[in-house]
Amino acid sequence: MEDSWPTWLKIMENGAVGEARTRSFLIDRFWVLERSVDTDGADFLIQRRTTTQRFTDKVPPRVGVIQAKYFQDRRTTHHIPKSYVVDAGGAPLEGFFALLHVGKEDDGEMYLLSARQIVDTLSISTSHSPESYIAGTTALQEAFRVKARKLALDQIEHSLKSQTYYQSAAFLDQLNIPYRRFSEDDIEFPGHFHSQTPSAKSRRCSWSKRKS
Repeated sequence: MEDSWPTWLKIMENGAVGEARTRSFLIDRFWVLERSVDTDGADFLIQRRTTTQRFTDKVPPRVGVIQAKYFQDRRTTHHIPKSYVVDAGGAPLEGFFALLHVGKEDDGEMYLLSARQIVDTLSISTSHSPESYIAGTTALQEAFRVKARKLALDQIEHSLKSQTYYQSAAFLDQLNIPYRRFSEDDIEFPGHFHSQTPSAKSRRCSWSKRKS
């Protein structure tokens, strides 16, 4: 029956399956923040479960990005844009993972690849726009297959814990997340609007330009 479905319906169905399986996998360990628009390969943003850190803190919480892909069969090929996986200097982004789903019901399998494993294992398609890593049969190796969910979740959590402050800040800057580092000079208090320092004003103008 599914063979007779139009292509657009298959794509929507496969995407929904991949995201649903990914959420059920991640929710056991992390707070899962789903975005309605995938602009950075981020189907899901994840955060370690902690009540001691907030995004308004001086040191922001460490977050990870999980991109979900569903393979209709092992002949399916997906592309992961290079800009999702590496930073401006070409270094793999600590905290980015691709979670690949294959098969249905009792035959369902998951494959987990970190940014480092993607860079080291997958080829780049220069003909695809934007420049992307090819996630095909090479990505579905036994070494990447999730045999124990706990171990896979441990791998993701370890990656988040391994982020340095600078890696975490760079990671947040790489994504379209409304996170901004600011100081007291950037805050306007009632009755003190004219005491604003030039440096604060210039920083705020710079931020406005960057957002636009």
